[in-house]
Amino acid sequence: MGDVVAALLAAAAAPGERCSGRAYNVAAGRSHDLLDLLDVLGSLIGVTPAPVHTEVRPGDVRSSLASVAAAGRDLGFRARCSFEDGLAKTVDWLRARP
Repeated sequence: MGDVVAALLAAAAAPGERCSGRAYNVAAGRSHDLLDLLDVLGSLIGVTPAPVHTEVRPGDVRSSLASVAAAGRDLGFRARCSFEDGLAKTVDWLRARP
């Protein structure tokens, strides 16, 4: 079972007074940057990415990290799928499409 399905099942089983109307982040609670993404995807599809670095633009997000504290506290949810495994599953899914 995937993390999103596990989180949805946990939310469905949780007491309504604890989680009704609340939003939860379904994430692993770790931060990865675009270079991490390029490295992992390059490895998975057999290419060596050559990133082009440009000037920072207004509105660029320098760092982002989803807080998973509420999902853990209210739903007992903890992600099991790693960043690398999730990307590998995505690549496999995309490859299986015509």
